Amino acid sequence: RLSPAPVDRRQARRMVDGVAGLRAALERSGDPTPALDELAAIVAEASRRFVDSGFEEMEMNPIAHTGDRWEILDAFIVGRRPE
Repeated sequence: RLSPAPVDRRQARRMVDGVAGLRAALERSGDPTPALDELAAIVAEASRRFVDSGFEEMEMNPIAHTGDRWEILDAFIVGRRPE
């Protein structure tokens, strides 16, 4: 799900909750709520940093949950074009 940056934690959590199958995948290791909250916090912080940076585009994909933390496995960032 896409949303204009910046997003706060509440908006980020709605985005995270909209990812099909994510909750079910995390339920295999117990209560998924802490992991989903942590991912929402990462999304919110990344969006704030994106806005502060002046970058033109940013994509983080894939992001993997390793059981105790989230890892951004790849990122794509486009800097601001010279004027």
